[in-house]
Amino acid sequence: MELMNNELICFAAVCKHLSLTEASKELGKSKAQVSRQLAALEKQIGVTLVHRTTRQLVLTDHGESIKELAIEALDNLQALNYRAKSLSDCISGKFKITMPNSVASSIFGEILKGLKERYPAVNFEVSSNNNVENLLESNIDIAIRLNNVVDETLIAHEVGNYNDIVISQLDNTQNNTLLIYKRHSNKEEIKQRYSDVIEVDNTSILMNFVSKGVGVGVIPNYLMKGSQINKNIHITQVFDTERSMYIAYPYQNPLPRKLVEISAFIRMELDRILN
Repeated sequence: MELMNNELICFAAVCKHLSLTEASKELGKSKAQVSRQLAALEKQIGVTLVHRTTRQLVLTDHGESIKELAIEALDNLQALNYRAKSLSDCISGKFKITMPNSVASSIFGEILKGLKERYPAVNFEVSSNNNVENLLESNIDIAIRLNNVVDETLIAHEVGNYNDIVISQLDNTQNNTLLIYKRHSNKEEIKQRYSDVIEVDNTSILMNFVSKGVGVGVIPNYLMKGSQINKNIHITQVFDTERSMYIAYPYQNPLPRKLVEISAFIRMELDRILN
């Protein structure tokens, strides 16, 4: 095919809605992506298909001449996509989940056990890191995130709240060495209260250091719920600020049954554990 499928699909969605916002929602792309692909299509064929104004999009005569064919092609492609995803009622195949290290090392093990019991035909893959990955590029089905999800191509659901806490070894509460995650958003303010600070890039390792008496540490409170070493440590302070946890996944229309069911189970379990 001489023309790129993505560019033609973007044009078809624009024809259908005459709105970059609505077209981007249907395609699961950002408005900027749709606009760029539309411009690329016009450049490739050498004609203007859409007039852009500050308030609306208007098809040119060239655009109108292929509008019906474009919308029909989009509808057929969406129907094919839906049928392909619905060929089997069995929830099976690969399913990749990414999450911060702190979640993976504490509370997610219990959830993963439940997922395997409920969906034995699914091959789960868990990616544990603290980077914000591009879900589409990395073929990730669901992400658990600790910050607001601002990516317009993703659907996000808040699943619960947590607080930061200060922990110490039972007989080491007066230690003035602070252990803190190096990317903590409030790190500079918290550091001012201590004479010595050690920054750590993994909160599970941080907890281990606290249990060995290295110092006191700041961690999210859900880490205590899944830790095997919390018998040696206790909570000395709870911060007032509530933080939110989210799950997010790429926008699709319709959502695959596997994604719907697995995401609902993860949301239910995270809500139970956090709240």
